[in-house]
Amino acid sequence: MDEPIWSSLQGRAEAFAEVRDLVVFLRNRYGAEQPADEKDYWTDEDRNEAQEEACRRFEERDPYPSEAIEDARAG
Repeated sequence: MDEPIWSSLQGRAEAFAEVRDLVVFLRNRYGAEQPADEKDYWTDEDRNEAQEEACRRFEERDPYPSEAIEDARAG
């Protein structure tokens, strides 16, 4: 097997093992009242919820509210 490919695959396997260890640690420490979503794909509903949440947070934290911009354009 070609050495660079093998070392790349080995590095990824080690990274996945670290993530699995972290998940086990967190489950042991905090329990499984709210299990982690471990799927690796997003549904349309997931994407929509994430986008809506991002927009909501932006509206809360936006240092330049849209009303101020509209007032500046009008005046």
